[in-house]
Amino acid sequence: MTGPVHRIWDTAPADDWQDALLAGNGEYGIMVHGRPWAERIVVNHHRFVLPNGTHDARPPRLAALLPRIRRLILTDRRAEASRLLAGDGVLRWTQSFHPGFALTVDADGGPVHDYRRYTDFDTGEVVVRWAGGSRHSFVSRTDRLIVTRLDMGPCRVGVTGDLPGCPGLRYTVSAYRRDGLVFLRARARYPTAGAGYGFEGLTLLRGAVEIDGDGVRVDGPALLVTVLDRPRDRWRTGALQRRLTGHRDAR
Repeated sequence: MTGPVHRIWDTAPADDWQDALLAGNGEYGIMVHGRPWAERIVVNHHRFVLPNGTHDARPPRLAALLPRIRRLILTDRRAEASRLLAGDGVLRWTQSFHPGFALTVDADGGPVHDYRRYTDFDTGEVVVRWAGGSRHSFVSRTDRLIVTRLDMGPCRVGVTGDLPGCPGLRYTVSAYRRDGLVFLRARARYPTAGAGYGFEGLTLLRGAVEIDGDGVRVDGPALLVTVLDRPRDRWRTGALQRRLTGHRDAR
């Protein structure tokens, strides 16, 4: 006997990011819009935050001030107590979160029939399916990576940083071949580096794939595997390649 199916589903793609379907592992996350011929899979990481000068901030030293702070509170002088609690410093907000980038899957297609998109809560997969094509995406907790399987006709896979909530980020995108494998790389620099140098995403594409400018042409089924990094002072593409391929000599 087949057990109950646990999923959330829709019969139309998401027009806004708020309606995208989600998957994640607590560190990485994706938001899948589900457009058959113009997909946008937004890639997130819990460390993708805008630097604001608070990286090396330390809490004020309050132990010696606690008796005085208590007396101020008990005598209804709460404003003075608050200033002492803050160490006589200015209010410092936490670093604000931002989305990373979007993997794009674009193709020439006609009318779409029998469309459905859903999140399968038993497997963690986000599935977009229609007559003649499908895509499956999930985020691995064990291997800390994002996987998308394309089962559709010819398409072009790329990267875009044109997302809401990404103020001042400077993106560069490239596709390259190394040791017979095709990679798609996205890098973004923060307006002021400081303790936040930038972030990087590297995708390995397997299948019938060819480099097409700063994107990759896919002719048939393919597998996309993505890893993310937020370096402090330099790019670490070689380490990301090793994670994707297992080759110790990747540089």
